[in-house]
Amino acid sequence: MIKNAKVYIDNLECPNCAASISKVLEKIDVKDSKILIPLKEVHFSYDESNQQIDEILTKLKKSGFKGNLIND
Repeated sequence: MIKNAKVYIDNLECPNCAASISKVLEKIDVKDSKILIPLKEVHFSYDESNQQIDEILTKLKKSGFKGNLIND
């Protein structure tokens, strides 16, 4: 099942940060990512049958970007 997520990343501050986050998401097959630097948010879609949101957050954290899921 395809799920959408919004994640707040406190240290998302510049285009280089956004590029690094984008590379992490590409490697783990996250789709339709949109990185909003002014809001410090990353929006994306992922296939819940292949991975869980906790796994995605862990991979971001290992890359230096601790994220918190934003609940709508």
